[in-house]
Amino acid sequence: MQRILTVFLVAMLAGVTLVSAGCLLQGQGRAEALADAVHGMVDETRWGRAELAADRVAPAFRERFVQAHAKWGQSIEIADVDLATLRMASDEESATAILTVSWYALDTMDLATTQIRQRWEHKGGNYVLAREAVIAGDARLLERAAPAAPQPATRTTPRTEAASTPNDG
Repeated sequence: MQRILTVFLVAMLAGVTLVSAGCLLQGQGRAEALADAVHGMVDETRWGRAELAADRVAPAFRERFVQAHAKWGQSIEIADVDLATLRMASDEESATAILTVSWYALDTMDLATTQIRQRWEHKGGNYVLAREAVIAGDARLLERAAPAAPQPATRTTPRTEAASTPNDG
């Protein structure tokens, strides 16, 4: 009887250990998924792969993100991006990242630095960028590109063939 009790206790302890390890690994999985998403975004934006970076952005924020990053690789050259802070909320459903971006405005070649706060949210099994804002430094980095100026309407009058009249000579 004592042997059965010992086997039962060992089995219970093993079960509790496996469940605890599973919980820890699940949390580690979310932390790794978040880190992968943020580091992937940093690499993609750093190297001008905007179309890949946009895939990591929540659909509701995607258009604004694309507009804010439209100058990157055009009139703005990214020199370096450092992930200064990455904090996951206790419920693991959201996180905050602080990035320090060093960049050049190509028209002046002056080096500028900007700190950006990003809000990441866990949606559909992935972490996606939900919003970002400049918190310090040069705000021009995330200025949305000005919309294209409307082209003035040009009126074209349809050409009509003049009726030809016979020459009376």
